Amino acid sequence: MKTNVDFISVQVKDLESASKFYTEILGFEKTEDKNPDATVFKDDGGAIFAIRKPMFKITESTPLGLGVSIWFGVDDIDKTFTLVKNSDAQIISPPVDGPFGKMFIIKDMDGYMLTFHQL
Repeated sequence: MKTNVDFISVQVKDLESASKFYTEILGFEKTEDKNPDATVFKDDGGAIFAIRKPMFKITESTPLGLGVSIWFGVDDIDKTFTLVKNSDAQIISPPVDGPFGKMFIIKDMDGYMLTFHQL
């Protein structure tokens, strides 16, 4: 059986703040989808990733991103890192050589580890 990751959605505590982080700092592009409970992002192939309001009741201490690491391939790793380091994003690892080329890791406001690597 062949399996491919088709779409990823993660829950966030503040959809508006998280949407701004992903669009204004990371440069993600939103789809035209107008779902009030989610922000869906796209690449050249279509929708690939979404952040959404929680699907169950959470508290301020509920760990959302614990144990989750999401990888994104980018065309220009240095340009992407410059955008991130000039923001208030939490940098976990600056650009280093990794298993899939040059990469860096940040943590978003909900604790998700985001790894960006050079395509």
